[in-house]
Amino acid sequence: MKISILAFIYMTVFTGLCVAQNQEFNNSVMAYSQDKMQVFVDVSVSYQLQNTSLDVENINRLLSDNTNNSIRLFCNNVLGAETFLLPETKQLLLNSLQADLIHLFSDGSVLIIALTINKIELSEFVMKVIEAKHRQDEAVAEQMAELEKIQKQMQQDMQKQRQEQRQQ
Repeated sequence: MKISILAFIYMTVFTGLCVAQNQEFNNSVMAYSQDKMQVFVDVSVSYQLQNTSLDVENINRLLSDNTNNSIRLFCNNVLGAETFLLPETKQLLLNSLQADLIHLFSDGSVLIIALTINKIELSEFVMKVIEAKHRQDEAVAEQMAELEKIQKQMQQDMQKQRQEQRQQ
């Protein structure tokens, strides 16, 4: 009985040292698009320390600096704030962050398990401007459709008049 308890304790301690514990890092970044509109990005990074001489606090500081810089650089290159509402923009940002983190920890000291962009938000002012632009675009589209309809009707009326003139 004593041997099995000692063996259990030994295995528990040994596996606890060998199996790295997952760490979670969350960051909220405010950045600006190329047109100087505010963008808010929330990101989460799940990782494991592969080198026991590293501490979580220093890695989190590195992650904070890197994600801040990476997100701000990416956002500064996006032409319009409205672009952030597109799913492909979120994917491009995720790819950019992933590449930066792989480069940052290319020595193998940290294993990135998961990288998630939780949300991308625009300021309330920007959202109102975008909504107003969409309403204006819809109104213009409706007016263009009505104009085309009137033009088509006018062409049909002119053709009728020509046919009536030919018949006389």
